[in-house]
Amino acid sequence: GTADVMRRQVIPPITRALASGSLPHETRLLDLACGTGRTLAQIAVAHPHLRLTALDLSPFYLQEAREALADVPDVSFVAENAEDLPFRDELFGIVTCVYLFHELPRPARRHVIAEAFRVLEPGGLFVIEDSAQLAESGELAFFMSRFATEFHEPFYRDYIEDDLAGALAEAGFIVESVEPHYVAKVFV
Repeated sequence: GTADVMRRQVIPPITRALASGSLPHETRLLDLACGTGRTLAQIAVAHPHLRLTALDLSPFYLQEAREALADVPDVSFVAENAEDLPFRDELFGIVTCVYLFHELPRPARRHVIAEAFRVLEPGGLFVIEDSAQLAESGELAFFMSRFATEFHEPFYRDYIEDDLAGALAEAGFIVESVEPHYVAKVFV
């Protein structure tokens, strides 16, 4: 149950962007590594006018997402790799990515960031939620170091030391905020 609470942290930046008028309410939103679709289901409740695309490498997760989003109109499902998106440039006004980056080696993280930049329209919004990192959460270092071992997360140790905000800026993004949320953080 707490995972849904954590996933919802991507909604306030979307709400702020839509309320500011910088994006139309019917904009296209791409959720990278959508998993079972639970994040998109929550976004759909908060913003029913968005045109949603759920992308995941796993066809099995996409089947779960189809079931979770069965009552949501105007949603597309795409089984592809987030490192090589099958979309034209500047197609989406919003791109979200929840709990993917700690699962990837550093070069793959950079590819996903570059692809998100490519498919995002100018002035669009990219919101990432993932695990806390050492830079903002040094007091959690003991637990973060054990997480990699206890949960068999091969890329987690590198992730917690990776400067994602710097990687986003290098790719061309303007990093508006990095918000800590308990054991997670949200990049806007």
